[in-house]
Amino acid sequence: MAKENTNPLARIPQVEKLLNEDILKNTAALIGRPFVVKKASEYLENIRKKARAGGDVPSLKACAEEISKLCRPIIRTKITPVINATGIILHTNLGRSPLPENIWDRAKETASGYSSIEMDLRDGNRGKRFEFLNDCMSLLTGAEDALILNNNAAAVFLMLKALAGGKEVIVSRGQQVQIGGGFRIPEILEMAGCKLIEVGTTNITSLKDIQKAINENTAMVLWVHTSNYKIRGFTEQPSISEIKAILPQNIILAVDQGSGNLSLNVPEEPTVSSIIKEGADLVCFSGDKILGGPQAGWIAGKKELVQTVAKNQLMRTYRVGRAVASLMQECLILYLNGGESAAQRALLLDQKKIKKRAEKIIASLKSGAGELVQKNFSLGGGSTPDTGFSSWAVKLNTKKPCEKLKTNLREMPIPIIGFIEEDSFYIHPASIEEKYDEYVIESLNKCL
Repeated sequence: MAKENTNPLARIPQVEKLLNEDILKNTAALIGRPFVVKKASEYLENIRKKARAGGDVPSLKACAEEISKLCRPIIRTKITPVINATGIILHTNLGRSPLPENIWDRAKETASGYSSIEMDLRDGNRGKRFEFLNDCMSLLTGAEDALILNNNAAAVFLMLKALAGGKEVIVSRGQQVQIGGGFRIPEILEMAGCKLIEVGTTNITSLKDIQKAINENTAMVLWVHTSNYKIRGFTEQPSISEIKAILPQNIILAVDQGSGNLSLNVPEEPTVSSIIKEGADLVCFSGDKILGGPQAGWIAGKKELVQTVAKNQLMRTYRVGRAVASLMQECLILYLNGGESAAQRALLLDQKKIKKRAEKIIASLKSGAGELVQKNFSLGGGSTPDTGFSSWAVKLNTKKPCEKLKTNLREMPIPIIGFIEEDSFYIHPASIEEKYDEYVIESLNKCL
């Protein structure tokens, strides 16, 4: 009879055997086998050190469970679905606008298989990319032409590079904005090879300021819509139509509109079409904010100018792929047929229903744990910074520190992202899809 091996190192399971455990098979399916192998190797090396020092060797099952726990931080770095309970509809950290319902289903076949992305099916020859897509945007905005790029920063940069590189661009001092991620208008002009000509002051820019700055080297006036902040009080600035009226024909009037508002009637958030009607030659805007599509940028306006940008050698570095183009195409068709974006749906929410949903959540918690409060929701996404829309939220009453509760909810299988305000934690139903209400209730009861 063979003697039992008393060497504790011999009881340490092999990596391959561990990876055959169901818990690690499931983990590998979530993040990829090499990540699990790496964590398993690190864990087993630690077990070997302890075993040499006289420590016990855990069972196969216990080892697998510990390795799975070590993989959790990696799982948390994945892009994963979350429940937005912040009351901010276009939350930048949460992907901005949700896509309209069924858009993925409509775009799936085109986005995932072979497609006519660069073939003209009318004659079988090589075709223009996104001709129909750009035509859809032209119809929605009243522009002569439109061009899709991978984001609005790219749209602004390439427009400047193609149309004003080596020349002067006039910008109001009050519009030299910075947006998230460090995108600054002055630096973008410099990188595009343009010379920034500042006019006016922080709070006042007049037509005379613009006129005085125009010379033979002026290529463009860039009017930036301050969509993520507002200057209040003693302020003055001319309208787009007033600026257009004083500009020589050879100087381009371009507007960075930002939010991509196509049709919503919201305070101080002009639509792209209204800006074009006022006389802007070109308008740049985002595709994933108020517009409600996938991440993209757009340039819409005069055909000759749009085509000059499209033909620039750098356009290839900023064009979107078939997945984004397919999703955007279906979104624009939906809007042409009267469909709604996430922002539009939010503005049409029945607040009586929101109140009832909040009351149901409160009634499902232990007594006194929830309180109904009036709390505005906002559009967010760098739009309507001063505007809140009347609604209802749930204030959670608990002895647990707010930051701890926030962390506990974020660590749920489907993370719930609420918000803290004045040392209280809130859940806002206005940004929660109704189908998740029961899950939110269940999670709150576990975490409170």
